Amino acid sequence: AAVGAAPRERLCRQTVEHLYPKVRCRALFGREISLEARHGAYLMPFLDHQVVAEAMTLPVAIKQAGRFEAALLAAIDPVLAAYPSAYGHDFAGPPSTRHRFQEWSSRIRPAWLRQRSYAIQRRMGTMADEHGGLLSPDYLGRVIDLDYPAMRRFFHMEAITDSGLLRRIACLEYLAQRLGSRLR
Repeated sequence: AAVGAAPRERLCRQTVEHLYPKVRCRALFGREISLEARHGAYLMPFLDHQVVAEAMTLPVAIKQAGRFEAALLAAIDPVLAAYPSAYGHDFAGPPSTRHRFQEWSSRIRPAWLRQRSYAIQRRMGTMADEHGGLLSPDYLGRVIDLDYPAMRRFFHMEAITDSGLLRRIACLEYLAQRLGSRLR
């Protein structure tokens, strides 16, 4: 309705590409950009309207698996693009076969499976700590009580297998310890 399409009307590719930066990225990054900009210059080149307009002219194949973003980063700063990324490859060259397969498998996954992906991953085992050991008991124990006395009232700590969730709960525990008796 926001773009003037009827319910269930199939949208053309161009309309969808216009919607992504205007709607999804704004919701995802709007607050972050606002907060960061208060403390100095902050650049989100992939959301710049001129970059988006130019990207609209590129074939879809170039835009899959981060090819366009990698080429843009490599053109701006080749040294930065050559550093390894969290995706398992640098941005100085094309994405790895592994990364392309992960992108493809995500795109072909049906909607009903997408809704259950997190739960399935959790049931498959512990989800890795992507922050280099910051959640290890040795490190975390310096900051909070590892028995989680405040958060244990709200969470089954033994059942937490996701490092991202544990990190958030640890932050809440830290806050609870600092607030003391003011926390109910």
